[in-house]
Amino acid sequence: GDPALTGDAVWRDILVYLTRGDGGLVQGWLSKFSRGQIAENVPLALSASLTALFSGHLPDAEHWSLVAAAAQERGEPGEAPRSLASRAMVIEAMGAREGVASMSDVARAAARSEPKDSLWRPLCLLLSAIGTYLQGDRAGAATLLEEAARLSRSRTPSVTSLCLAHRVMIALEDE
Repeated sequence: GDPALTGDAVWRDILVYLTRGDGGLVQGWLSKFSRGQIAENVPLALSASLTALFSGHLPDAEHWSLVAAAAQERGEPGEAPRSLASRAMVIEAMGAREGVASMSDVARAAARSEPKDSLWRPLCLLLSAIGTYLQGDRAGAATLLEEAARLSRSRTPSVTSLCLAHRVMIALEDE
């Protein structure tokens, strides 16, 4: 029932939950709090945003991302600003509202700001690779996908699978 403790705990491992298909579990935890409680806690709001995005609900993802940004500006409780800022960038990139070039650039910037051992780094590289591919740079995308697959292999197999699937698609195009 404590929004701060729950927010920190959920946000710390959100990618683990979502990439192994436990979005419903996260939604259940979030449902224990009112919309106001979520809005007052940056990690809870970002967790709600990313969970909505992984569930395919872009409007809800955008809403909670904006709510999280506003809460952070107000100085609401939560994780260190550096990691929240870079991870909010990932959510922005996943939405791709500004186009694929922006998606790729934002994701690449987020990857650079993440520690080398971060679970977020491979996801950032995957998003950047997709944007790079959609801009016509297959070789650049392949390089990013290989790095993302290598970094995610033992910790987030679903990200690894997506990287390898995209890499196979490029290889088929290249014959």
